[in-house]
Amino acid sequence: MTNVTDEQLGKLARQQADLFRRVREGSLDPASVTRGLQEVIAGKYKTVLEPFSSIEVQYWHDLRISLELLGYEHVHNQITRNNFPVRRLGWSLIQPRLLCFGRRITHEELVVEADKRGLRLAVIEEFIAFLRSHPHILKDTEIVAAGSIWEIQGERIRRFVPTAYISGLGRTLYLHPVELNYHSKQHFLVVEK
Repeated sequence: MTNVTDEQLGKLARQQADLFRRVREGSLDPASVTRGLQEVIAGKYKTVLEPFSSIEVQYWHDLRISLELLGYEHVHNQITRNNFPVRRLGWSLIQPRLLCFGRRITHEELVVEADKRGLRLAVIEEFIAFLRSHPHILKDTEIVAAGSIWEIQGERIRRFVPTAYISGLGRTLYLHPVELNYHSKQHFLVVEK
């Protein structure tokens, strides 16, 4: 059994009151809220973690140099600028979040779920900036940059996304095959649209 503090109960009560207020005002759909609460009770919850502090992202930066500065022990040799081309230039300030579902999910479901929350999937430049800003985050989780997809034409498994975790090799960036879906413990880096 989990010990719950008065502070945690107070926070839950405030969130519950806000939820009821928003349903009453019509800004939240009662059926969606009911489904969401049923998923929480059943242990099938979807989680958006609190936002991290804002970080600056450099989109024009040479990917090879960014990866070297990241300092990971193992980086998949296909994580290159050629396979993950820059889609925008310049700098941006983002407020990253991690999204986790606690169940297997397809890429298409992930896109829809992020969109429902006013979020988009992070691209590789944002992913690298986040990993550099939060070097200890991987001790507890595996993080995916599902907004950057490398596609190989003519292959059965043809789409891959950068993923970071700690392996026997140390801090590792590898390519997760999108067609195999995502597993329940993966966290997805997202940013506000």
